[in-house]
Order: sequence, then structure tokens, then C-alpha cells
Amino acid sequence: MTAGQEDYLSRRMSSLGYRINEPVEIEILGEKPTLITAILNYMRNELDYDLDDIAKIFFLSSKEVEQLYNLKPTIPTFRIVQ
Repeated sequence: MTAGQEDYLSRRMSSLGYRINEPVEIEILGEKPTLITAILNYMRNELDYDLDDIAKIFFLSSKEVEQLYNLKPTIPTFRIVQ
């Protein structure tokens, strides 16, 4: 691409508003992650990870993990150690 073509394309994209908003927004409806949710539930139920531990692994906040993977905070359980 020549400098002139780049300049033209840049001006054209600006005039169409593409520098502010992408021309097409894609939203995939109806798809929800199932395998990752199952893995995360296994981590929580069998390996005793809590929501904060999982969030740290993914470098996300607990709230983001809840929203992305449809996980809810668990009520702490107490175990009797003998």
C-alpha cells in the first residue's frame, strides 16, 4: 500500500465513522461455554479452589469469572479433620 493509498483509506474510514465504531458487531447468540464451566466446577467441587483462586489463574476479577462462566460464589463449608 502506498502512502497515498494509506492516506485515502484513513480519510475514508474516518468519514464513515469506522475509527470510532467497527462497521459490524458480531454477537453469537445462544452459545454458552460448557466444557470450561464443567472444568471450573470440578476445580471448585473436587479440588477445593474458590472463585478468587480461579480468578487469579485467569488474571480476572471474581465478578468477571462469575459473568463469563456463569459461576456463583460458594458458601464456605467446614470440614472436620480427624
